[in-house]
Amino acid sequence: FFGMVSLVLYPLSSFFGVFEFFAAYRKQVYMACLGVACGPLLGAALALPFVAFIFHDVKTMTGLFIHFLPPFVAYTFHWHGDVMQKAWPHIFDLDYYRDVQFFPDTGPFFLPGMGLGTVAGNAAALYCVWFILYVSWMLIWGMDMPRRNRRKLDKNGKPLPAKYDTVFHSTVRGGLCITIGKLCWGRSKALSLKQMENNDFELRDFAVYMLAHATAALSTTYIQAYVCFVSKTAHLSIL
Repeated sequence: FFGMVSLVLYPLSSFFGVFEFFAAYRKQVYMACLGVACGPLLGAALALPFVAFIFHDVKTMTGLFIHFLPPFVAYTFHWHGDVMQKAWPHIFDLDYYRDVQFFPDTGPFFLPGMGLGTVAGNAAALYCVWFILYVSWMLIWGMDMPRRNRRKLDKNGKPLPAKYDTVFHSTVRGGLCITIGKLCWGRSKALSLKQMENNDFELRDFAVYMLAHATAALSTTYIQAYVCFVSKTAHLSIL
């Protein structure tokens, strides 16, 4: 979301001379996007089964491009920023691309919202903003919309039809619901299968899912993104 807003505001500031304030934040946006692209997105491309080269499957190819293109762009900007700036001097103003640091001076351990002005700090802050917005949306609307028997009623008092799907529902419906239920709650397989059939999952399952998501996202930011940041060979090898 943050990156898409940036893609809109930056051309406006370039072509129409408005939103000049955005120029002061380009470096911050660059560092946040670099950390997220080389951390959670690249890690997801390596780990998730629905991110794959299956050319006849729209779902997997869409997931592939969503997760794989940003790391490629980050590689180009981080390791070939001079070439980019030379080729398009009036489009990509990357005079700061070498003047960035990954961890804050206080060290790699900091609370979200701290350590700003670094790749790790900005990426963690961006993830936390997304996390709050996504969890809020899921709790208010997302958990209910795909249910076979929705809780929300129409004007006649009848349940609304199931509408849309979410990544959470799609993922746990593939069998993760059974695993979480067995390992965390001692839930029977029959009950988990019923939840999968009705697309009606428990909030505690969602909590475990998001905790695992946050752990994986921040871990890849600290470890994998750092490796990509300091080593061109490692970055290219992972890609």
